[in-house]
Amino acid sequence: MKVIRQVPFYTNHTAVALGRFDGLHLGHQSVIGEAIRASKEGLTSCVFTFSRGPTDTSPMLMTPALTEQILGKMGVDILLAPPFDSMKDWSPEHFVSRFLHEQLGAKKVMCGFNYHFGAKAVGTPDHLRELCARYGIEVEVIGPIQECGLPISSTRIRRLVLQGDMPGAARLLGRPLLIDLPVIEGKKVGRLMGTPTINQRPPDRFVIPRRGVYASCCYVGGKWLPSVTNCGLRPTINSLEHPLLETWIPDFSGDLYGLTIPVALLEFLRPEKKFDDLDQLRDCIQQNGRDAARIAQQWTFDFVF
Repeated sequence: MKVIRQVPFYTNHTAVALGRFDGLHLGHQSVIGEAIRASKEGLTSCVFTFSRGPTDTSPMLMTPALTEQILGKMGVDILLAPPFDSMKDWSPEHFVSRFLHEQLGAKKVMCGFNYHFGAKAVGTPDHLRELCARYGIEVEVIGPIQECGLPISSTRIRRLVLQGDMPGAARLLGRPLLIDLPVIEGKKVGRLMGTPTINQRPPDRFVIPRRGVYASCCYVGGKWLPSVTNCGLRPTINSLEHPLLETWIPDFSGDLYGLTIPVALLEFLRPEKKFDDLDQLRDCIQQNGRDAARIAQQWTFDFVF
């Protein structure tokens, strides 16, 4: 998959999926899937979204790197993700005539039912149809994909993650919540307890799950391994100012510093708590490990990697 981060970019005969696509949930996948299917007609499948700007304060559900990886595996040919500021003042007419028509040579365009575009987001799907018709561009508007009678949305998923409802978030995403972040140096206290952890610090404006301990799985060495992840401030050991993800992988031994390790959060096990001593903490973590191994057996890990 080719990744383009600046405009103008010129190509031709494209099918373009338009949207924000934070999290790549099942609703997003339905829009993007239509563009991929159009490639069977000889069109180049494109996904157009914006790189996050400084005014975008909603917490991210997925890192840009993981977004690219999933889109590539889905079969997208080109990802267009220019900075928001580079196009924020374009009128809907300019967006369609100069960008979709002249630069991308779009033949088909797909978007969700609630898509907005152009300066101040004044463009609607109906507006898109009207403007694209002038250039012979076919527009397909995808209706809401529902779960339990409600539309799937990134906002709804964020709410579930903040509540610690990982199975609920997974139903809307079509996979578990995946956090892929670099492994950083820690205090190595887990190693002294026989439960060495990898430490990952969520970046600013990244969704932070409910503080507590989760059954999880880590992708290490080409396979998924059951693990236990604490998301919080480490109250028993030198309490932190900012949340940290600490993950113990019982069936792994080795150095992962500096590597980006995907962690799939599967199920909330317990709130974070302060223990009287490290022995109590170790015993609880080991029990959490046994629970996580049992929970991981209920999941199928055939996604992304």
